[in-house]
Amino acid sequence: MEYLEQADQTFQMVSGGMTMWLEQLAPEAQAEAMKEWKGLTAELAGDKGYPGLLDGYDLNLDAAQRIHYDALQAILQQSDELAEDQLDDLQKLYLKLTSVVSGYVSLAANPFGSMAISSNDGDLKLITLASEVDMLFASVIKNAKDATTRDRLRRQQSKWEFVRSTIIKASQSAMP
Repeated sequence: MEYLEQADQTFQMVSGGMTMWLEQLAPEAQAEAMKEWKGLTAELAGDKGYPGLLDGYDLNLDAAQRIHYDALQAILQQSDELAEDQLDDLQKLYLKLTSVVSGYVSLAANPFGSMAISSNDGDLKLITLASEVDMLFASVIKNAKDATTRDRLRRQQSKWEFVRSTIIKASQSAMP
């Protein structure tokens, strides 16, 4: 029950910011993104008297919300603000780390494990994402302008290295 309350709080916090993000998209992408966000919201919070994932786990709801999530993520990642050539390595590192965590949590939290999740999901390509995170950490540390920043980045890299092996083995032995 506590996890559902935390998930609901996070959902409420993200909702306002998501609307602002979507309003900044180009008109053709905005309409599609709004549709996916509405679908994701319905799967999470419930719709037309039916409960959502925030009311309790359901395999069908989980699969349906993941479809909307993946579509919304693809639209946002294609926006001008998130285009690869517009981001510096630190921004890319942040996005890759959030993808790794998202993929890991999807596997670890799903009672059916990797069997219930599409292998086409970009966040679940954990080994590839982990390698990209490794390269980005090396790049941002190498290009850091001062020693304090390098030290902070190295501490974050150490934390990453501590959890890396658990994350890339998530489909075999996910741990909370």
